[in-house]
Amino acid sequence: MYRPLVDLDAIRTYSAESPRPFFIYLFICLFVCLFIYYRPLVDLDAIRAYSVESPEATLITALNTWTASVIGCSSFHADVHAGNLLVLRDGRIAFIDFGIVGMISL
Repeated sequence: MYRPLVDLDAIRTYSAESPRPFFIYLFICLFVCLFIYYRPLVDLDAIRAYSVESPEATLITALNTWTASVIGCSSFHADVHAGNLLVLRDGRIAFIDFGIVGMISL
C-alpha cells in the first residue's frame, strides 16, 4: 500500500479530518473519497458560523495540527495553504490535497 495513505488516519488523531479513501476503488491515477461539507479557511464569516472558536483560534488549531503531524507521523502534508485547509460544519479542520507529502527520516 502507498505509505502516505496510511498516515491519512493519523491526521484524524489530532482532531482534524482528512480524506477517507475507499481502497476498493483506489487506482494508480484515481483517488476516491467521501464528500465533505465545508467552507474555505479564508471565509471568516463561515468560520464564525461553523466554529465556536474565533477565526484566529481556528487557524492556530490548524497550524498546531499540522505541526503535530510533522512531529508525530512518518509522513506529513507538505503543501499547506488556505486552499488545502477547510472548516467543516462541526468546526474541525480538514486537510485535503495530499499530492505533495513530506517525510522526515531520523
